[in-house]
Amino acid sequence: MDQRSKTMLFVTIILFCILTVKSIWIDPARTEDVNEGHYKSFAREIAPELHKSILLKTGLLTYRITTVNKVSDEGKTKVKYTSNAGQQYEGELEGQYSAKARVYVLYILPFKDFKIEGGL
Repeated sequence: MDQRSKTMLFVTIILFCILTVKSIWIDPARTEDVNEGHYKSFAREIAPELHKSILLKTGLLTYRITTVNKVSDEGKTKVKYTSNAGQQYEGELEGQYSAKARVYVLYILPFKDFKIEGGL
């Protein structure tokens, strides 16, 4: 292997490591508000239903919520989500919410972004 090939291999490995760190730790949304946390849980559960793909049945796709926004203070958003303990909850959040979901192939390769608006 010549020096140029070794350098390109090294750069590829470094970039793959950076992509892995970005996809796993930097991309997911961090929410401090309880209502945004509930909407994030709702969006994570509904994302596979909104994104139809051939790869969905293979188990190669992972869904992460990258942003959660409160669009307006008016109205209510009805959500159904599962808590960390595994209990199902249904409730209404004050205001209108939206979220951006990202689909990953093999857990780290970003594939597609789509938006989730409203509730049930």
